[in-house]
Amino acid sequence: MNLNLSTFEDLIRENSALQIENTYLQSRINILEIEKASLIAENSSLIEKFNEYVYLHPNRVGVKSGKAYEIKQSITENQKCNNPNKSLHNKRKPGGQPGHKGHSRKKPEYITRTEIVYPTLCPHCGNLNYFVELE
Repeated sequence: MNLNLSTFEDLIRENSALQIENTYLQSRINILEIEKASLIAENSSLIEKFNEYVYLHPNRVGVKSGKAYEIKQSITENQKCNNPNKSLHNKRKPGGQPGHKGHSRKKPEYITRTEIVYPTLCPHCGNLNYFVELE
């Protein structure tokens, strides 16, 4: 019978320890529930502020002539390839465009002298005895 009494006392001690732990955990749950509610309220107010900001400030790059202009969506490669005739039509060809005034060196009216200059170094190996024979 002594064996049952000590087991019974151990169970009583364990029960009181578990009751204390249960009380602590219940109070911790209440604190966390209050924090959760305040964070949800804060989150909803921040979402409202963000939506208001987005409404007042759409995607803009800057101001031109006193008017704000918006960012244009970039064209992806797939969209470019869908209509090849349109993309080729809008691209300019390289070089001077039609109607553009060219800039170049003016040709002389007459040539006063002609001089032939031979290279003194080989462009490949750097040899000093390089010369070109004329045909």
